Parts: sequence; structure tokens; C-alpha cells
Amino acid sequence: MRPSTPHDIHANTVFQAGKTPRSCPLTLQRCAAFTLIELLVVLVVITLLLALICPALGRARTIARQTRELSTGSQLMRATLIYATDARGAVLPGYAPASWVSNGSVRDETGTAVLGQAGRRYPWRIAPYLDYTFAGLYDDRKLLERYAARPDYQYVVSLSPSMGINADFIGGNDDNGIAFNQAGLRIYGKFYVQRIDDAARPGSLIVFGSARGVDPDGGTVAGFHRIEAPSFTTARWSSAKLTESSQPYEHGNIHPRFAGLTVVSFLDGHGDAKALDELRDMRLWADKATATDWVLTPQTP
Repeated sequence: MRPSTPHDIHANTVFQAGKTPRSCPLTLQRCAAFTLIELLVVLVVITLLLALICPALGRARTIARQTRELSTGSQLMRATLIYATDARGAVLPGYAPASWVSNGSVRDETGTAVLGQAGRRYPWRIAPYLDYTFAGLYDDRKLLERYAARPDYQYVVSLSPSMGINADFIGGNDDNGIAFNQAGLRIYGKFYVQRIDDAARPGSLIVFGSARGVDPDGGTVAGFHRIEAPSFTTARWSSAKLTESSQPYEHGNIHPRFAGLTVVSFLDGHGDAKALDELRDMRLWADKATATDWVLTPQTP
């Protein structure tokens, strides 16, 4: 039997103390591992951070989309003002009479005449002033691509631009039966802006706004060519709160898709984001409106 060495004595002492030598690789791995409690703490911290970050990212995306739509509104107003210059001061019609497009005066980027409803709506009439770039009118690029693939492209692309026009009180709306009717104008007077210098309050008169309407393939989409004021000759908006199940027409096709806000562009060229309750004020829609609940009535003889 060989005599004990200092190394043996040290190893025996460690063993007797119930310890494993620190040189053991397995021991090193165990020393470096997390305990179950430590792992749970890390998971809780990560969960809390995600709970804080996700809403912030959602708000950032909403603000980015809102900013993009404000830019779209600004482009539309610039195009509208250039149109008025070319038209000797006349404002872009909100929804033109059929006779105004039957002569082929409205054309697409290929020179093909745009007739019927497609030509009467504002998108094709303003298109030349946007260099026929409909991408700026459609926040949803996939929707625009789907429309471009359809044989009735002229019609559908005029249907659902991101922003609708305040047709009844800006440029005129042939659908209401009064705007382009001399008998109607004698009864109600010059109630809509026909020329760029007609408006007494251009800085508070809505021209375009975020819209929601019908998808020709079914359902609804974020976009429509026209927005309607809370009142015309009678009240039109529903008094009920706007929800996801609300039909677009219940609130004039207005769509508060930016955390409850709707982007609107005014006749003087500036844009803003407003809540639905703010938009119930008729003074924002009609230059002749004198009160929040104003309704168009026949002129007093």
C-alpha cells in the first residue's frame, strides 16, 4: 500500500465534507444553471415588457397610417385647387350629372372614355391631377391590386378610394336631385360651394374624409367615393354609437379608423383628425350652416 499523498488527503477531506471536487465538469454545469424560480421571474419580466411594448407598437402603426392618410388628403386638396384653376374657378363636382360625362370628356390613363357612374364619381375626374396614380387613393394596396385584375376596373377603382368627398356641399351631388336642377336651386338657393371663392369659411369646411363603403366582391372595405353630412334636408346620421357592426350609411360612410379618429381635409388645404362626435357639427360640412344641427330648408320668399 502506497503512502497517502497531499492530493489524496485533499480529495478525501472534500469527499468527507459531502462536496464534489470543483474540477468536475458536471458540477460546473449545475452551478451555472437557472433555478425554476429564476426562470419564472424571467418569464414574468418578459411578459410585462411585451405588455408594455405591444400597445406602443400598435399606436405607432396607427399614427403612421393616420399620417399617410393626412398626406393623401393634402394631395387631393392640391389636385382640387389645380382643377379649380384649370376650370376657371369651378370646384370639382362631387358627383357629376350623367350628361357631363356622356361626351367622353373623362378619360383613363390609356385615353379610353370613362362613362356612367365611374366617370361621374370624383376619382376619375381628379385622376389627371394625380398623374393617374391611384396608389395614393388606396391605403390598402392589396385591394387596389384586386381591383386592377377585374374586367370592370374603371368602375370598381372609382368606388372605394380611401377618402370620400363631401359631395352634397362641395361641387354638387347630382344624386340629391337639387344641386344641378335650376328649379331646386330656386327653392333652396346656392347651398353648396360651386366656385373656389364661394366659401366664406374655407378653413372649417370639409372636402374629403376617411370613408368606409361597400366592397363589390362582398362585405365592406376601408374606402368609399362619397361621405355624407349628418343632415341634408333631414337628419341622416344614426344617433346610435358607431360599432364594427354598424352599416357604413348609418354615419354617412365616415370611418374613424385611427383609434376613433377620422382624417378630414378642408377647403383651405389643411388636414386634421377628428372624433365622430365632433363631425356631427353641420358647420364643418355646409358653408351656409349656422348651427350644429342645421338642416337645409327652402328659402324664405
